[in-house]
Amino acid sequence: MQLNIEKLKTIASQSDTAKSIIKALSERERFREETDIDRQRITLKRSGAKIDPKDHLATYKKLAEAGVGSLIYGRKGKSDRF
Repeated sequence: MQLNIEKLKTIASQSDTAKSIIKALSERERFREETDIDRQRITLKRSGAKIDPKDHLATYKKLAEAGVGSLIYGRKGKSDRF
């Protein structure tokens, strides 16, 4: 799936949570195969970002639909990953 830049811009404009997530993903210095969504939420909150818990997971779903990555739902004690 190809990255849809226009859809990414639309997602970023929908909420502060989405802006914070996209900014954090774009500023990573090291490539990671997966991002623990719960850990990312905690890190964003510590940095002062306003994170809505419901919007947080919804934003990752939208990013997956836009081709940014894939959303893996946690099972057997593992957390959700992107």
